[in-house]
Amino acid sequence: MADNNMNNGNNNQIANPPQWRTMRDFAQLTPYEPTRFLRPAIQANNFEIKPATLNMIENSSFGGLPNEDPHWHLTRFEDLCDTFKYNGVSPEAVRLRMFPFSLRDKTRGWLYSLPGFGQFNDKEKVA
Repeated sequence: MADNNMNNGNNNQIANPPQWRTMRDFAQLTPYEPTRFLRPAIQANNFEIKPATLNMIENSSFGGLPNEDPHWHLTRFEDLCDTFKYNGVSPEAVRLRMFPFSLRDKTRGWLYSLPGFGQFNDKEKVA
């Protein structure tokens, strides 16, 4: 009976013990492998982003300075992009084409350094 009280299903052993990490584990950098920056194909015959629109995006560009908030930049960028609608063009395609104009200095250089940046979707390749 004493054994039943000790082993009533509440064993002191943990079925799946947590994986303990050392401080060194937390300090290790994980390699960054960016994905390809593919822009979706555009089915519209007459798609053009007006220069005034690009100027508006560039006027609120992000350069990565310590006093700039990247989250605020992305929120503002999405708000600006949501004010434009093009027939036959997805909102993602518009954002991906306007996004480089929302960056300046080192941040734009970082974007252009990503593998596959600027490549088109297979349907959009020019022959």
